[in-house]
Amino acid sequence: MRDDEGLSFVSVEETAPAPASVEEELHLFAAPEDEMTTDRLLRNLIRDAVREELQGELGSQFSRNLRRLVRSEIDLALRRIRKSA
Repeated sequence: MRDDEGLSFVSVEETAPAPASVEEELHLFAAPEDEMTTDRLLRNLIRDAVREELQGELGSQFSRNLRRLVRSEIDLALRRIRKSA
């Protein structure tokens, strides 16, 4: 770009790449890039491990226990309703 006197200059907007999204925009308290990558990698590993466990025997036990708990809570609520009526 040139100004009124014919001198060349470059604006900040032309030199600084725009962030792809708001989430990717760094701020003062953001972790360095390598720490962010490590955090993402660790989160992905943990997420995958939990998913695998919940799809196996542990997940079956969890589902059975949760169904049992829900049934007992419903039964308790119905007994309280019948008792108060």
